Amino acid sequence: ELTIDISMNLKEPNTSWKSKPVRFRFNQAETFGANTPEAYEQIVRKILQGDKSLFPSMREINESWRIVAPMLEEDLPMEVYPVRTLPRFASELAKSNGYKWFS
Repeated sequence: ELTIDISMNLKEPNTSWKSKPVRFRFNQAETFGANTPEAYEQIVRKILQGDKSLFPSMREINESWRIVAPMLEEDLPMEVYPVRTLPRFASELAKSNGYKWFS
């Protein structure tokens, strides 16, 4: 059964910066009924019909690896920063593009 739960803090209306935890929930059976196809059922049907639209081509896969492989090969240290703060590079990146982080 497909269920997606998302929890986040949202700013409360008419307050300066007070936030409140909010939960968004989607349940496929509750929304569309119990007889909806399973996730892989649709994919297998597309494969049997010869429909390749849900799958990347070999060209797309190779291009993805061309972009990602150099990053995986670098031995870059992980930047550690205090919880609930931004890493230094995030602020520098925003500033270099004409933006500013508001805390």
